[in-house]
Amino acid sequence: MRWLLLLAVVATCLGCTADARSGRGYRGPADGAFEGTEAGRRDSAGRDSAGRDSAGRDSAGRDSAGRDAAAGDAAAGDAAAPGDGVEVDSAEAEAVVAERQVVRGAPAREDPSRRIRRRVDEDQEAFFRRKVEAARAAADGGADGAALEIVDGALALSPPTDALERLKAIKAELRTRRLEGEVLRVDVRGVREYVTFAEPLDLVVRIRNVGTGDVVISPPTGSGKAALSGSTLMLTVRRRDVDVYAAELERTWNKIVPLVESGADDVRIPPEGALEVRVRVPADDVGAPISGLRVLEVGGDLRAGKIEAGLSKPLGRVRIRTGRVVVVPGNFEPLAADPLGSMRKAVTSVAPVHLLVASEFLAPRERASACALLAEALATASPDLETAAVNAIRHVRRAAVGTSLRPLAEPFLRAARSHPERAEAVLEGLAALTGVTLAPDPRLWDDWWKREGEAPDAVVPSDDGARGPGDDRAR
Repeated sequence: MRWLLLLAVVATCLGCTADARSGRGYRGPADGAFEGTEAGRRDSAGRDSAGRDSAGRDSAGRDSAGRDAAAGDAAAGDAAAPGDGVEVDSAEAEAVVAERQVVRGAPAREDPSRRIRRRVDEDQEAFFRRKVEAARAAADGGADGAALEIVDGALALSPPTDALERLKAIKAELRTRRLEGEVLRVDVRGVREYVTFAEPLDLVVRIRNVGTGDVVISPPTGSGKAALSGSTLMLTVRRRDVDVYAAELERTWNKIVPLVESGADDVRIPPEGALEVRVRVPADDVGAPISGLRVLEVGGDLRAGKIEAGLSKPLGRVRIRTGRVVVVPGNFEPLAADPLGSMRKAVTSVAPVHLLVASEFLAPRERASACALLAEALATASPDLETAAVNAIRHVRRAAVGTSLRPLAEPFLRAARSHPERAEAVLEGLAALTGVTLAPDPRLWDDWWKREGEAPDAVVPSDDGARGPGDDRAR
């Protein structure tokens, strides 16, 4: 009997141990208050002595590795992804895939509404870009009415900032044209086209009525808040020094000239009539003599106080068309009489000031010959002429803007090939003529010439790269 009882106890103990390892509980015969034995014992809430449930999780839902249930489910999703024979809800499957992409560093799917907004913005920019281009083309073609209609229609649609500024600029240009063509035209010129150093500069501002009714300019009146300012000429003087020693130097200043003084009578300009206002720039403002020439360009605005011109809106500002006066050394008349011959003599005698000043007086038909002379001077003449020659080329360029480039540029390419030892100086002259920035390597310039320079429609550009007209010298 003792042996049988001993075997029964051993069997009972072995069964309890197996149940604990397999997770199955053993309910004791006494009170049923616990299950299993050792680590497998569980209380009435189904938790063992470590406070974990049958899934191995504590009261916060974390397993022995500290992971919560959501992380465990996501990890389980890798093992049982949709399509592995496990039934998974479609919404849950998408969430699992999205979460897996974020966890693995894959890019999240883009919000469709964001793509739509970007497409709308791009379509809007393209729309207003086409409007600006259409208005610009109409204005350039002289169809001011059509251009204004396009601009006003586009402005009514609240364009983005960039298009708004461009449309406003075109509208201002059209307004200026209308004023100059139908109301007032203002220009300025020198009493003399050429003056010598140490002389004052006398200018004439001419205000012409191109409309069909009288233009009445009133003097300033009143004081304080009720004051009415008078109309003034805001002249802008741009001075450019061109000498034989360095690159060009510039200075700009303003000069204010009242049209009608306070207390004076109204000024009336009949149709096709004009008002001339004389302005003197003192010799000190003109500047001291230099070894070269000085170009003064005068422009600005007529700023209207009270000007009646038959318009429904105030006149505002009217552009003053730019005039040009050149200040030269004394005894310049022989250079002006034969500029091309004077340039040849200057190269032979190494007279850089004469070379530069004579380039001011070239006629349009003489420019190609002058460029050939300057290219040859850079290739073979004294190096003391280089700065003067390059500045003379820039001076010729300003007069030749918009004309054919080929006859002016070809001599420089030939000179660079024929005199490689002086190619750097020659190509500096070509850069001054074309505005192209390239290293002084004949191969680079030959390549540019084949691609762009020798094209039939290639023209001499302005300082800003535009193809518009040059200065006031004869073309």
